[in-house]
Amino acid sequence: MATVKFTAMKDGDRQDYEFLTAHEIDYAARTGERLLDALVHLDEGLSGYKITRLGHSLQAATRAWRDGADTDWIACALLHDIGDIYAPYNHDEYAASILKPFVREQCTWVVESMAISSGSITRIISAATAMLATASPAMPISTIATSFANAGTSRASTRTTTRCRSHSSASSCSKSSPARPTTPP
Repeated sequence: MATVKFTAMKDGDRQDYEFLTAHEIDYAARTGERLLDALVHLDEGLSGYKITRLGHSLQAATRAWRDGADTDWIACALLHDIGDIYAPYNHDEYAASILKPFVREQCTWVVESMAISSGSITRIISAATAMLATASPAMPISTIATSFANAGTSRASTRTTTRCRSHSSASSCSKSSPARPTTPP
């Protein structure tokens, strides 16, 4: 079977959906490859800066790595501008949505919140990494917001809630929704 037999989803049978499931699993497994391909396109995007978006992304990831950041922070630093390709006006939200299934919530929150920041993503990640190195497994988001503000993003406003530091401790963490920045006055 090269394609499903149906044209309307309601007409699909078990064989059709097993066929689609296999294709969807294979497609999802190659998400990383597609993201790396998309990074290359950042070299062709927005011009006028001294460095391309790809160069900027590689610098951010390298700086995060040199600062001792973990894999989640490095991946977010590398991919924080990936949304510029298709969503230049809300690329931060777009990038955070892409990253959300793969990294912890604190990291996607920083990527999503960077549009309101007056500081660079690498300063934010550096401050958050330093703070997380000495933090307890569950910490108030207000602590992250303080580090976020100290990294040059004082316009970020959040409410206090407990967040999980990693997927492995998720069962012992609060299930409340992530803090979201508010629009500056």
